Amino acid sequence: MGRMLRYVVAIPAVGDRDVGVRAVTVFAEMPRPRGSQAETGFVPPTPLIRLSSTDSVTMVGGQRLDQVWPETEDLIERTLAFAVGRFGRELG
Repeated sequence: MGRMLRYVVAIPAVGDRDVGVRAVTVFAEMPRPRGSQAETGFVPPTPLIRLSSTDSVTMVGGQRLDQVWPETEDLIERTLAFAVGRFGRELG
């Protein structure tokens, strides 16, 4: 249908890898097609999910990924399923 779903899982980090903090977070959006060729400027994408403060997974220095993988997997499965459902509804 010529539309795109953009789903991103990011792990930003603060501090040194041994003592720093990382947070697994996600976002999903649907870029909007431009109207006419004469249209200029930024056309903001349509957000497909709205996250709450608990929609992330925190990792502290020295923690292994397998220690937080169940929470990470749940976050990804839950938000991706919601984003795909919303994407389908946006397509009509």
